[in-house]
Amino acid sequence: MNHSVVATTACATCHNGTSARGKSATHVATTATCDSCHRSTTVWTSVTGAHTAANAVGTGTCDTCHNGASAKGKHAGHVPVPAGAAKCDSCHKSQTAWTTSVTMNHTVVSTAECKACHNGQYLGEGTTGALAKTANHIPEAQLLGGALLDCKSCHTSTTSWLTQRMNHNNSQGNGAGWCKSCHDSATRYAGPMERKSLRHEAGSSTVVTDCSQSGCHRPLGNKGAAYTKWD
Repeated sequence: MNHSVVATTACATCHNGTSARGKSATHVATTATCDSCHRSTTVWTSVTGAHTAANAVGTGTCDTCHNGASAKGKHAGHVPVPAGAAKCDSCHKSQTAWTTSVTMNHTVVSTAECKACHNGQYLGEGTTGALAKTANHIPEAQLLGGALLDCKSCHTSTTSWLTQRMNHNNSQGNGAGWCKSCHDSATRYAGPMERKSLRHEAGSSTVVTDCSQSGCHRPLGNKGAAYTKWD
């Protein structure tokens, strides 16, 4: 076949599945002409994708084709995103620099748990990675039901991670969520919490098991405001 003699003819005139081989069953859905993307008549699989204005970045239509079947989709280690609102170009801002021109858009993953991504498994994603907790983060498991808390229980900003308000999750202390796990002067967990020796006001004969006890700090004691002010 000498394609030069039909160079002015639209490819699909012949490549329609009847006269000559047409698009495969798994071809991306498109009405664009064949040579919009296929640049060679000898190496047909040499393709340079030509995205129409209707399918450009910002239209929210990338995953119509980029679903892992019609065209390359998310790789296996991509951060988990909920189906529906989270479109590719919510974060990916360039068709030519797909992996580097990324601005994380937390709005489209607001229904997901933060720790689904911020758990140390996705440190290489995007330009900064989905950062995980620091090694000296407070142990949530010491709070009452703390293991069920998500990052956003305390961290209130997706732009400034250090913007946080501690959520004690109604821990009572003295076993029902130990106060001393973070507030003992011997601890060195991250955060601005006040730290004192466990026996800082105790008499020599007093048995002290935790900060929040009858006669001491609230919520079980009588001093201060529970979870906000010790005295």
